[in-house]
Amino acid sequence: MGEVGVNFIFLILSLGLAVLGAAVGATLQHRSWKHQHWERLRKDRARAALATVERASELIDKRLYRQQRLLWAIRRRDSLEIEAARKEYQSAVYQWMDNLGRTKAELWTSFDRWTAVSFEEQLHDRFARNGRRIEVVLRTGWGTSLSDEEKDLNRLGRSAYQFMQNLLGRIQREEISGLQGRHELSYRNWDNLSSAFLWARLFGVMPSR
Repeated sequence: MGEVGVNFIFLILSLGLAVLGAAVGATLQHRSWKHQHWERLRKDRARAALATVERASELIDKRLYRQQRLLWAIRRRDSLEIEAARKEYQSAVYQWMDNLGRTKAELWTSFDRWTAVSFEEQLHDRFARNGRRIEVVLRTGWGTSLSDEEKDLNRLGRSAYQFMQNLLGRIQREEISGLQGRHELSYRNWDNLSSAFLWARLFGVMPSR
């Protein structure tokens, strides 16, 4: 084979390597872009879910405390205190109802339908039932210590705390809409896995999630 033939072979090999290098580079660049896009999505979803939990917690704390204050005022039979507590309670209820639809929609969007339904059944409905019993006493002056209603509010406060803590835990574990299965080793999730994560899993230096 002459010098021209050798040079031609080297030219073909060089072109082939260049094409292969460009293809590998483009693939790695695309994977890097996908991973960066996923990281932005992860942060945005987690931030939105946290904001939803914070708004719901604020509404719960306000209604719980205002409802308790009204109960305590009725028990003390101080007309001025009762009137002030009643106005604050009504304001908290109005704010709660004004935001009820939005709260359920945000819980559904950030978590799932069951979370929104649980909020309504486990918290909203129980607040409403307790409030109605207190309002009956307020209107009729029916003599009662309201001890059952107070115990119910205390239990409701603990249930609300557990509900919110569960949501915060789900955010921390990324068990929220759009992020489940982030580290699933499957063909359909392949583009969402970074090269660093794959190498780490290969050598067993990080646990599966």
